Amino acid sequence: MKQPRPVKKIVGKVKATFQKHHDKLWWAHSIYALGLGVGVVILAHRKFHLVKWLLVALLGLWIGLLIFQRFLATGVEEESRTRKGVKIAFNYIMKNLYQQMFFFMIPFYYGATTLGSANMWFLVVITLCAILSTQDIIFDRYIMENKYLASFFYAFCLFASFNIFLPLLGGVRNIVSLYLSGIFTVVLFSTLHFPVKQLFTRHGALALVVAMGLFLTLLEWGRSTIPPAPIRQVSSAMAVDRDKKTGKPIGQFYRIHVDDLKNATLYCFTKIETPLQIKEDIVHVWRKIGRRKPWFEKKFQTVHSKNEAGVALVSEVSGFPADPVGRWIVEAKTTGGQLIGQTRFLIVR
Repeated sequence: MKQPRPVKKIVGKVKATFQKHHDKLWWAHSIYALGLGVGVVILAHRKFHLVKWLLVALLGLWIGLLIFQRFLATGVEEESRTRKGVKIAFNYIMKNLYQQMFFFMIPFYYGATTLGSANMWFLVVITLCAILSTQDIIFDRYIMENKYLASFFYAFCLFASFNIFLPLLGGVRNIVSLYLSGIFTVVLFSTLHFPVKQLFTRHGALALVVAMGLFLTLLEWGRSTIPPAPIRQVSSAMAVDRDKKTGKPIGQFYRIHVDDLKNATLYCFTKIETPLQIKEDIVHVWRKIGRRKPWFEKKFQTVHSKNEAGVALVSEVSGFPADPVGRWIVEAKTTGGQLIGQTRFLIVR
């Protein structure tokens, strides 16, 4: 049945308008998607019970990219209109999954990040990936069509996601989660780029083990740059005394004179939140900035907070080096070496 001439004329004008302003419309949609992403960040804040949906999204992403890589990413320049339409639809689905996952992870990693430290860059990369996933033209034309960029996006999303929900859902320590996340990432990444049958051959299995070893070595070397999400330092303070009844700090300070250190004890108070099932061994590391060797360390075993206020950890030092003048720092770390938070103070003459 033929369309009436007026209807056909209207349809033609609509198509012409879309073709003329194609890129502008996609940029407008990108702004809309970015706004939705910001909404996800706000809604996901401290919603630890929603982390199970991150696992569902991760499964959907793996299946979707598996289909895309095996059937759609051919690298052929001349493609049929139907195939192009399917790729656009598939890219749209993948973008939405990436958007939801990256924006969902931002508040978890933000809470665990110590601004100004090495682990801040992990949060920067997650935020950058979240923003890029909303930019339709950039994502469709440059990321999904480039196997190296697409592979990085996928692998990084896998690792960052596993590193959050393994501690929350499994209650494993962060250092264990770090290595398990690395293993799962290598396995799922390999299934995306190689036939499953090949992975079960002698050479395939050997290559998989070598890849795991290399990636785990990289994680061991760079673990200090990865925030121990979702553990976070709620608050911290330095004080010259501690209330014997309430345990609260007395005489909080940032700057203290060297003469006041004689026969004095300095206290560092930190409140650490370990949500849901997480139980972590944490250490206070006192050191003078500029020196690698710690002056004092105190370990707290099986730290677990029952609410968002966190559990109070207190360490004290009563003796300092001969020349203590300078900037000092007390780092709260997991025993796996991941930084949770810092408390700084200054000793002056």
